[in-house]
Amino acid sequence: AKLTITTRTQESNVGFTQTYRNGVPTSNTGSKSKAPKPCARKQGTTILVQDLFHNIPHRLKSFSKREADEYNRILTIVQHYSIHYPHCGFVCERVRMAGKQKTVLVDLNTSQLSHVKTLIQKRNDSKDENSTPNDEDDENDNNEDSIRATKQVMAHVFESNLEKHVSHFKASKEGTDPTDFAYSCQVYYTHLSYYVKTTKF
Repeated sequence: AKLTITTRTQESNVGFTQTYRNGVPTSNTGSKSKAPKPCARKQGTTILVQDLFHNIPHRLKSFSKREADEYNRILTIVQHYSIHYPHCGFVCERVRMAGKQKTVLVDLNTSQLSHVKTLIQKRNDSKDENSTPNDEDDENDNNEDSIRATKQVMAHVFESNLEKHVSHFKASKEGTDPTDFAYSCQVYYTHLSYYVKTTKF
């Protein structure tokens, strides 16, 4: 496949883009250099996959018949990541062609969720020199924001009113010795008040 990654960090004034073909960086247009190329873009990362299975004929033939299945697998992975990392905004979209008309369909967009936007803003603010990200009150606030954002993302992914029917608890056990059993987990569970006929997973 042809893979293009375009990204810009908060600290950078410009973004950078790099294209890979079969896992190997390709040279930039009009240049022999294979180094990432500077470009204009907003803060964030975009991953573009093109020509999937172009060099594997039997997979390409199967893919062309079940394109929706392959896309749904990709969407499911991105959805899982969006739940585990609510402090990042995830967008998954596909392009539908009807003749010469191109339509972009967005199946996931957590970056526009209110609690996710709050987490992202706080993360960016914590990088300021005048902020105190290690303060205990700030840490507690961030934990509460993270829980609210996770619930909101879950409701977005499952396309339901799940957010109002979910509770959270955290449990951990530290060992006094490296060989001792230790664990840490976070659990989100639904109340008896939640009911849905079908699920997406």
